[in-house]
Amino acid sequence: MSMGTIEANLQMKTEEPVMYFRFVLITLLSAGSALANIGPPVPLTMTDRSGHARTNEGVTTGVPIPQSANVTDVRTLMLTTSNAGDCSGGTTVDSMLHVVERWNGAPNDVTKPIRWVWVETVVPSLAANGSVAYCLKDRAGSDPGTTSLTVTNSGGFITVNTGAMNFKVSTAAFNFLDTVTVGGTNVVSSSSSNTWKIVANGVEYNTSKTDGSYSAAVEYPAIGNNANSAGENIRAQIKVSGKFTSATGVQKFLYEMRLIAYAGGTSITVQPVLTFSEDMFAAANKPTAITLSLPLTLGGGTRSYTFGANTGQSPGSMTAGDDVYLLQYDHGHGTPSNLAGYTVVKNRVSVGAEDHQAPGWVDINDGTSGATVWVRDFWQRYPME
Repeated sequence: MSMGTIEANLQMKTEEPVMYFRFVLITLLSAGSALANIGPPVPLTMTDRSGHARTNEGVTTGVPIPQSANVTDVRTLMLTTSNAGDCSGGTTVDSMLHVVERWNGAPNDVTKPIRWVWVETVVPSLAANGSVAYCLKDRAGSDPGTTSLTVTNSGGFITVNTGAMNFKVSTAAFNFLDTVTVGGTNVVSSSSSNTWKIVANGVEYNTSKTDGSYSAAVEYPAIGNNANSAGENIRAQIKVSGKFTSATGVQKFLYEMRLIAYAGGTSITVQPVLTFSEDMFAAANKPTAITLSLPLTLGGGTRSYTFGANTGQSPGSMTAGDDVYLLQYDHGHGTPSNLAGYTVVKNRVSVGAEDHQAPGWVDINDGTSGATVWVRDFWQRYPME
């Protein structure tokens, strides 16, 4: 992480880096006996396991529906808050509902009962290690319609506006996040340095070069307001794909990435897939580094950084030209002889923040704005940087 640049060096481990949040969802379903309704409401309990309070967190989960309920139209369902764990009360909340499977038929066969439905909503607040409950019910009334998520595709960009954050993805070439604005403050500016890159045999191949195979498309929201999909714009999802390209136009390796954001949120989940499509026995095709790079537009000369530690946090400061990173170099199980598993390095020197298993997050800011990055299962995928 050089001055003002967030980088995730994936070390050939490429699943879900950058701004990822997880919930544990407990789904309890009682089979209903009435025809064409879900019957007893389905309580959905969301619990934070990270120890951090959440604000405007998006949630997507699947809910099974028994065949005997004979629910064929997703518009007959709604999501409400839970009144102290009791689904008999509660207030209707905005949700996005999609049918993903039907009993004895294709998902789009509206004559067949729904078997699985995706339920998506935004949790306004959740205390650290706390829980909150919602209920999936037979519909009575309309959603409040308070979400402000929009996705547009024009002028060479797909633009996502969550109401709290605006970001753009180019449809011409994939320079990762072209721009990001939060609360009117520009956090990321357009640059060829915004990229996903691989170094193989000393040659850099990246996604920001012109690539004829590149494509970018909006997958969600895709609400038809019909029997298969209904509700409000809760989740935006963009899918990009192409080939890594060198400065001389040589292409190697296939990539695919999904970028996901929720209404009212300021976080982006990144789900990359990298396919080593070349002869990996050839030295010219063996990667030595795989990096997601995103320079930040921050002010001031000195900035603060904080890495998540095995216990607590590892804070520090950096100035122009400093190179700071977290390195998980071993499994961190403490064997043999209480051996550490990670260290924080500044300008090639360990700063003494060593321990066993790093949670895999870093925050960098200038006191006013900044960014926080998470990499899921960071220490489990060592070596990671």
